[in-house]
Amino acid sequence: AGGKIFYDKGSYSDSWRYLELCPSESSGYLQWASSTSYVSGSSAEAVGTGLANTETIIASGDSSKYPAAWYCSNLDFNGIGDWFLPSRNELAASRTNLGSGGFTRNAPYWSSSERTAADGGTNAAYYLYNPTGTTGPALKTNGDLYVKAARRF
Repeated sequence: AGGKIFYDKGSYSDSWRYLELCPSESSGYLQWASSTSYVSGSSAEAVGTGLANTETIIASGDSSKYPAAWYCSNLDFNGIGDWFLPSRNELAASRTNLGSGGFTRNAPYWSSSERTAADGGTNAAYYLYNPTGTTGPALKTNGDLYVKAARRF
């Protein structure tokens, strides 16, 4: 689709082998959610779980309730529309394998991975801070993070 491949799992299974980072990203800040309520089933962090997280988030509410996931789900770039909000580890892998150049801004970017009660509370989701590559939690209603979509094929 014109992006950069940041992950190769070595063979095709479950209908995909590669993860690609979209060259485009949100033009402005987006919230993960309009409230801090928990979306059951969207806390997976592993590489390969971003699509399922995004589908779970989308099924839980409309674009006004979950702007970051809806942005990715509705993105059409170069005629390709199967984008999703990457999981915490997918976002980290993209930063590790592509460097900071895979991102336009020296800023934080949302992942699709929610923080669980066991990790300190369900009112937050994880992000990646591009300048350093570190990840951490932020309140889902935080309005100063960007969104970068990924896809698998």
